[in-house]
Amino acid sequence: MTFPDDYIGKVIHGDCLEVMRGMPDGCVDLVLTDPPYGVDYAEWDKTIPPRNYFDEMSRISGGEIVMFGAASPRAIKSVLDEYGEPERIIIWHTPFTLSMTGKNGAFYRWHPIYIWGTHKIPFPFDILSIPCDGHNAWNHPATKPIKLMEKLVPFTDGLILDPFCGSGTTLVAAKMLGRRYIGIDIEKKYCDIAEERLRNTTPPLPFVQEKQEQLRLDTGGETGV
Repeated sequence: MTFPDDYIGKVIHGDCLEVMRGMPDGCVDLVLTDPPYGVDYAEWDKTIPPRNYFDEMSRISGGEIVMFGAASPRAIKSVLDEYGEPERIIIWHTPFTLSMTGKNGAFYRWHPIYIWGTHKIPFPFDILSIPCDGHNAWNHPATKPIKLMEKLVPFTDGLILDPFCGSGTTLVAAKMLGRRYIGIDIEKKYCDIAEERLRNTTPPLPFVQEKQEQLRLDTGGETGV
């Protein structure tokens, strides 16, 4: 694979560590991702990605990383022990919903969103109160609401990488808001779902994107979505 032609605007099937190793230093503007939490919720969620994954994300983004986590004390401790302290943590508050997997019982009421690189990511909020979709629309146990990702994507005008893209919500939000993107996932079925979603997503017309950008600047980062 050759950067950028084989990466930008693509959903790449593979181990993101190996894919990222083929990418040059500082080639993306932001890593925005939702990796395994290490809460043993599913077979692939027994541990968080090892430190070398984080180091690769940092290398290719210049340290600009926004990463979801779980509210479990054990999961939070794992992130701090493995990756070091983030520069900032904001909270995604989820008004009460059933688990996104459709299992009985409550899902987490809040999630930490870890931020490294706050000198370039001036988030104007500390809490985002956005409900879960309430159902497993894309056959993935941890799909995030599109409205949530629409709040996070606008804080770069450049290229966004999601190395654990799952069903592709980060990529869909990026395309909707006129951002360039790269997605990677180790499971082929989720790559296929992400590609289908992207095929059915229309990028904004130039004048719409210009209006979105002006609104973001006028409101300190809020896009009104």
